[in-house]
Amino acid sequence: MKTHFIRFLLIILGINHYAQTGSVGIGTESPNASAILDLVASNKGIMLPQIALNQNNVSDASFMATAPTTSLLVYNTNALFPGGKGLYYWDGSKWIFFFNSANINLLLGITKYYSKIYPGGASISTYPGESPYSNNTALVSPWVKVPETNDFDILIDRPENSTVITFTGMVQVDTQSAGANVNYGLGIFVDNKLVTSKAVSLNGDLKCPFQEFTITGVLDDLTVGIHKITLGVANRTGNVGTQSTNYGKKADGCENLTNGEAQISAIVVINQPLPY
Repeated sequence: MKTHFIRFLLIILGINHYAQTGSVGIGTESPNASAILDLVASNKGIMLPQIALNQNNVSDASFMATAPTTSLLVYNTNALFPGGKGLYYWDGSKWIFFFNSANINLLLGITKYYSKIYPGGASISTYPGESPYSNNTALVSPWVKVPETNDFDILIDRPENSTVITFTGMVQVDTQSAGANVNYGLGIFVDNKLVTSKAVSLNGDLKCPFQEFTITGVLDDLTVGIHKITLGVANRTGNVGTQSTNYGKKADGCENLTNGEAQISAIVVINQPLPY
């Protein structure tokens, strides 16, 4: 009994000694003087409280036992919370993702980039006349889809997002006569629905006239999931008879442009910020 009492007294004195130095050690009898708590282990880690944060409100702390103090650190187990699972701290009004090299990969996708090259192009030799273009209409005649080797799909991860879609390329009229005048249309389609369109005119003083084109569409808050991006082109009017207008490719009877110079490219930039 006396032996047990002495051991207990020594333990108390030891704890008091460490408390007086301002440092507490676990796994060490010599805690670092610069640390209030020094944890030492070669085969164990520290486990923080695991809490499912409210995915619908980053400022919600109602599930805590008491109001959290600023700098309180927890591990979020809710994968649907913005930013996903990981370490978060309370900044006084909301939960903030704890950024470091171990979890930065969870943040990939805040800004996403997609690009595509269209090597084939499209040729149209009919000119059906002027036609109004209305958003949310399908990719049907007079529109012609620019051929793709495979679908151009993008992935939206978060409901709050802004997507910028840009197509660039060359258009050339296959005519050996000067003074060609062709009016044509460009349209960006998302999930087979027109989201933006552009009417363009090509006026040529020489044979085989060509020009560069660009069309850009901006969309806000696309639904979460996969979306298909397509470029549509359409002849409207022209004074070149049945000579073809070529999009993203050189005209067969012309040598002043190459297919490589004429090919169409697309770039999509998606910004989908975290809510903090």
